[in-house]
Amino acid sequence: MIMLLYLNGTVFLFAYGPWRFPMDDTSQLYVFLALSHCALLGGYLSGIVRQPKRARYKIRPGTFVTIGAAATLFMLFPTSAARTGHAIPDIIAGINDPGVAYDQSQYIRNLHPSAVEYIRIFLAPLFSLSLPFTIFGWQTLTKSRKILGVSAILATVALYVSMGTNKAIADCALLTPWMLAAGHFSGVSRLNRTKVLLSLGLTAAGILGFITFFSNTFATRSESGAAAGYFTAIRTYADPDNFLVRDLSPAGKVTVYGLSG
Repeated sequence: MIMLLYLNGTVFLFAYGPWRFPMDDTSQLYVFLALSHCALLGGYLSGIVRQPKRARYKIRPGTFVTIGAAATLFMLFPTSAARTGHAIPDIIAGINDPGVAYDQSQYIRNLHPSAVEYIRIFLAPLFSLSLPFTIFGWQTLTKSRKILGVSAILATVALYVSMGTNKAIADCALLTPWMLAAGHFSGVSRLNRTKVLLSLGLTAAGILGFITFFSNTFATRSESGAAAGYFTAIRTYADPDNFLVRDLSPAGKVTVYGLSG
């Protein structure tokens, strides 16, 4: 579902967004996209009609949380030092001026390539465990594992904010509602009405925080195509009269330019 929404969103922005993408013939692209959607639909349908097999091994969500959090927290300080020059993520600097934080991070990483990045490549699958399994299996986790999982999630957000990037905030805002729904409908972490309302409120706050930080990052980055309304890679300007941005504030336009570019 997430993939389908993402694909349809990118197609919509390509076709109707503010950027004028220079293509003489879009028919091949749309045929490819149609076939991609058909392939995804076929995969989903094949999964629905087949009888699911019993799991060979039963691993509780808490185990994945522990493994993922341990890897994330173990690599936090060396990663922060390699990417920002500070062992402890400087969240305040990242929030106050994400553009400068981003430029400094890029400069440090280009000037001093680190072996930390190669280690992170091998451990990458483990880094992705904390967020989904902490939310999915929340009601099955012990108190210590809840603290461990939340600490890993917040540490990741802090790291990326200190780098002037919005990836970690986007991951939390976009994945949280789906993991909550998966936990509820699977019976692993049932939600009552109060928890549903609380979850919706937290999700809305996360999305609002992502949009705010996203807009600020693109508005403050040097040579930002979104801020200038110019896409350097394809040498094209955004259309300020496009219906998606026509009535928006300058900050709102930068946000849409960044999301659609």
